[in-house]
Amino acid sequence: GWGMIFGMPFTPLQQISPFLFLGMGVDVVFILVKAYDIIIARTPDTTLGEAFRQLMSTAGLSVQVTLLASAVAFALGSTDLLNSVRWFSAYATMNTLMIMVLMMTLFIGFFVLTEKRIAANYRDCCCCAPCAAAPEAPLAAAVGVPLDPLQLQQAPGQSPRMVKGTGVPVVESADMGPVPPLVPPVPLSPIKAGSWSPASADTPPGAAAGVNNRVVADKENMVKYFFRVYYAPALSKWPVKLLVLALFIGYSVASFFGIYRMQYGQPLEDLAPDGSYLQDYAAMASSTYQQQVGNPVGLYFRYLDFSSPQQQGDMLRALDKVLANPYINASVSGFQGNWYITFNQWAAANGTRMTSEGGCVNPYTNRATGYIAPIINNSPVAQPLAGCIPQAAFYPLLSEFLNQPRYRGYRNDVIRGSDSRIVTARMTVMQVAPMGNDKFNMEYIEAVRDLEDELNDQVFPKEVAAAPSYVMFMWNSMYINYEGDALLPEQALLYFILALVGVGVVVLFMLVNPLAALYMMISVGLVDLFLFGELWILGVRFNQVSVINMIMATGLAVDYSVYFAQKFMTVAADGTLNGRMVLAMSETGSAVFLGGFTALCGTVPIAFARSVIIRTFFVLIFGTILFSLLVGLLFMPVIFSIIGPPAVKSVMALDLGAPAGQQQQHPRALDAVWVDDPEGEA
Repeated sequence: GWGMIFGMPFTPLQQISPFLFLGMGVDVVFILVKAYDIIIARTPDTTLGEAFRQLMSTAGLSVQVTLLASAVAFALGSTDLLNSVRWFSAYATMNTLMIMVLMMTLFIGFFVLTEKRIAANYRDCCCCAPCAAAPEAPLAAAVGVPLDPLQLQQAPGQSPRMVKGTGVPVVESADMGPVPPLVPPVPLSPIKAGSWSPASADTPPGAAAGVNNRVVADKENMVKYFFRVYYAPALSKWPVKLLVLALFIGYSVASFFGIYRMQYGQPLEDLAPDGSYLQDYAAMASSTYQQQVGNPVGLYFRYLDFSSPQQQGDMLRALDKVLANPYINASVSGFQGNWYITFNQWAAANGTRMTSEGGCVNPYTNRATGYIAPIINNSPVAQPLAGCIPQAAFYPLLSEFLNQPRYRGYRNDVIRGSDSRIVTARMTVMQVAPMGNDKFNMEYIEAVRDLEDELNDQVFPKEVAAAPSYVMFMWNSMYINYEGDALLPEQALLYFILALVGVGVVVLFMLVNPLAALYMMISVGLVDLFLFGELWILGVRFNQVSVINMIMATGLAVDYSVYFAQKFMTVAADGTLNGRMVLAMSETGSAVFLGGFTALCGTVPIAFARSVIIRTFFVLIFGTILFSLLVGLLFMPVIFSIIGPPAVKSVMALDLGAPAGQQQQHPRALDAVWVDDPEGEA
């Protein structure tokens, strides 16, 4: 809707965006809900307001920065010179910003109302009807969390009870009212490096004897259990790390190799629906006629006095240079006919006294080679000219010539104004056949650009100086695609550099560590690199659809890596990189995986489209999400566990109401320690 309000054109590729951004939105929901469950599980005595305050200051911040980085990546794509890429990126930018706004406002608002309904013991479907039985635990369902080295005494007015089927005590107030979020501190004994892990015993190292260590566990889902017990600890083993690095390095090398071996261009038949007559016709034309003969090309002349013998001669000299170009089939071009050469020969045959002024020479004379040379060289179009048509006789003769029944077809080659003078004239030639060269389009259009510059500078310098634009140019209906293909490598490289820098700058504000931001840039770059490998392996051509997927990859890759990186920066665990990685992956891995899996499922309907372009889009976006998951769940944890940045020492929430010298860090912080700093230096 906003796109239409701002006048953005709606292209066919915009139809795919709902499937893609649905997955992005669901991913954000998973992250926020999982983070909230961890907060409630770790500190079930917290108030609703405090729980959501912590949620928005941790996972909420991560989501906002992630979506902002994605929006920046998409916005940079909207600066592309290709309209299809530009408008898709503009829509993607608006979609991402809308997701960020709605998730931080509408979704959180409904989330709060849902938690209030649960706390008030009302039903989910009929929210006005109370439930018969009291809820098992206040505010949220119990979920499994890694044990945190945090010990708290039971607050006054609270009575312990067990979570159903666990034997684990949960704190609740006697009247089910709000529980004070801060409780008196208990001194902690130091935690030795390597002595603690998320899958360790129920009592964290350093727990004081007789203290009620409140941890809600055992009701975690299978995915979270797998990440906590098996997956995260496995990544801490050196054999697994070496295997992961070897696989990523190997595929990176293959992807670099694939950049130079992949095919380019957009086959015309891919633009038509499956099974249509147009698709069959385009496939036959591109595989036979265009591969054997080539496409017709028009040489257009304008801003000229076509009656001038000098400019008649200049047109023929320009045609001669075009026929000499290696990308033009001079022999086959003779079959196309030429309005001026035929007009000149007709005028001479009808007794017109030709002039030598202008130097009109037929460029087709003895030009043809090969087995068709005898046919072309002996045809009328290749016969020598007697000279140029006199200026005074040009237009009267032209009107008579075009009115001849056998020459009326040339009316399409000249556009005349109200005074019967020629405004624009066209001469048709044939380009050479690609002969299976997928880079032909890019090479050919570069040659055309150089040829146009040469002709306008050397043949028509005075006319160009007096005209508002080129006097002579070449045109074929496929030039739009050729131009797009030629611009792709340069535009794609420029975009990737800008997007990586933009993502790095945005992420740096959240991670506040240059090394962590650099790793995020590397993760985004790897996803794009892996897509090049996919293009080569699956035989998918590099074209505008591919570039759009590269832009999508840059935006989506951030989502699946930054949440782990942010968690890694804020945990201490046992003080080692391995311990921090295991704890961070235990808490974020399941949410990232489920979000990515849901996004993959959201793209499945695209696979059944009747368009080759849409199905190609599915293959690439599926690869984008898959590679983003692999980088976020394998590469990033391994790299952070080997050369990771130090933890950020931050105070999550201070009890500003406490007396001076007794300000305390909130116990909900993942690695919280109580602060007793009489000097006020904490």
